Amino acid sequence: MRTGSWAALALALALAVMRAAPAACDTRAASRPSRPATAERDAAARRRRAGLVRFAREFAAGGIAEASMDAVLFPIDTLKARRQSFHRHCLHTTRPPTMRDLLALGSPVRGIVPAFLSALPAGASFVSTKYCMEMLARSALRTGAHGAGVTMLASACADVVYWALRFPAETGRLRVQALQDRSTLSAVRRLLSEGNYRPAVLYTGWQTVLWRDVPYDALEFGFYEASRSLLARVRRPHAQRRTHGATDEHRAESATCGALSALCAALLTTPLDVARTRLMTQRAGTPGAYTGVIDCVARLLRTDGPAALFAGLGERALMASLGGAIWFSVYDQLRKGPPRPGDADAPAEQPAG
Repeated sequence: MRTGSWAALALALALAVMRAAPAACDTRAASRPSRPATAERDAAARRRRAGLVRFAREFAAGGIAEASMDAVLFPIDTLKARRQSFHRHCLHTTRPPTMRDLLALGSPVRGIVPAFLSALPAGASFVSTKYCMEMLARSALRTGAHGAGVTMLASACADVVYWALRFPAETGRLRVQALQDRSTLSAVRRLLSEGNYRPAVLYTGWQTVLWRDVPYDALEFGFYEASRSLLARVRRPHAQRRTHGATDEHRAESATCGALSALCAALLTTPLDVARTRLMTQRAGTPGAYTGVIDCVARLLRTDGPAALFAGLGERALMASLGGAIWFSVYDQLRKGPPRPGDADAPAEQPAG
């Protein structure tokens, strides 16, 4: 299937999932006893309203969390991209680049505004799609529990929608960070001109990104769900002794579990991240260009050794741990809304993912 067809399919999936959101949020209807018609209609209307409010809260929380994380981590991401693509502007030296070399190539915040603006809708679509997929799975399985397996599957589906929306801006951002273009807009224009102005050219190589991000997000959210479940089991015997500091404790747990989960996922997927950077920054039609992820990894192993597959590992590990802490703490706080009287002594809600 062509790249453009995959992108269209992903967008269609997003629309279908969001249309099903109100029904998916009402997972209790099948188990309710019969009631008088008017009472049942009123109850159904209340459940639909509650489901829409929850969906809207998830949508907004995902967008804000993603944009906040991108804004904070953009300079680190720029340094990582430059280190991974340093072979293209290597300053005529074969030694590994130092931090001074990377900073001398230009401002690390160039292109941050387009990245921030593209993160808002993409992050919102990711979280809302993931949430709806989880609700649909719970409804289909007739269970109130959703463990790491359901979370990993929902995250993988949400990733396809996320990149269908964000990939053109992401390609431009990466080219700006790797100093191949001066701005995201000029990078997009160059891509269109090289591809005879076919919109599908903006999605060239997006399978490469899915190779990295589908396993990354599946592992990250799976680790997060498992770690929060483990903490809940450990904390349950002491639930009656919890004090007014429970809300702050929950935020700290979200940040800690998010940081560790993202760090573990990043360490396992760094070779795929290196391959993504190499493939997305190479020029179309260049002699000796990589043909895919497997070809890129094999050639890097053959020519540069295993260490080349972990270029930028320090920046990626730092970025992942900070990003996980920021994303999960902001998301968990916003999705619950402002605290209400009496919430402080209540048991903490388990995360949706």
